[in-house]
Amino acid sequence: MLFKYLHHRKIQVNADFTKGALITKIIKYWNTFQTKNEHITNYNDSVDNQTTSSEEKYFYSQVDSTVHDCNNKEAPYPIHLLARKFTEWFFNNLNMRELKVEDFWTDATLKLRIAATDQINDYECAGDSEVISNLQKSKEQFGFFFNPNLTHAGVQGRMNVHGLVLVLACGTLHIEPNCVGVFECTFGLLRDPFAENNWKVKTMQCILRSQIAASMPRLCESETLKEALCLPTPEGEIT
Repeated sequence: MLFKYLHHRKIQVNADFTKGALITKIIKYWNTFQTKNEHITNYNDSVDNQTTSSEEKYFYSQVDSTVHDCNNKEAPYPIHLLARKFTEWFFNNLNMRELKVEDFWTDATLKLRIAATDQINDYECAGDSEVISNLQKSKEQFGFFFNPNLTHAGVQGRMNVHGLVLVLACGTLHIEPNCVGVFECTFGLLRDPFAENNWKVKTMQCILRSQIAASMPRLCESETLKEALCLPTPEGEIT
């Protein structure tokens, strides 16, 4: 229905679209008339005051549920528990310089962006040793301490179309004793059958931003994680 809505309005969509990409397209389309927040806030009133097709009600509900996900109570799904335990373990080990090559796949990849007030630096690398080295160098260069938001608003699990478990996490960056920024990360995890079926990091994307954080950041406030949040959330055990 999301695709049909865009197609009817002659809005171009890539052939390899995802649900999240379609929702982003719709929001951009709405923004040509008014801001996204105004549209979402006034949705209930507009439905009462005009005839709305079942198709339109469907995509309104899809976008509305995505935007307001932070307000939902945590569903007790195993993937969220996995995400929280992994996030706590990973950043504790990163802060303590205890990450090991055994924690990553040999072909693991890292995409790291450091966004300061005056410039943006992007780094990419591949290989377990290179990933750890770049993470530690960046941490030591600025003296960062990573403080993840371990609530449901700050850590959640998803699964992509390839069966990769995604861990979405955000939090604050500290240089003792001050909070100096925020971070957003997406981890792709796969089990290794040759390492007691343990979860290992396959991919990692991380953004470190220099900014004042009046409160702990939340996933639903992130523009970069918007599409990932629209991916499926498995309800059963993760194998």
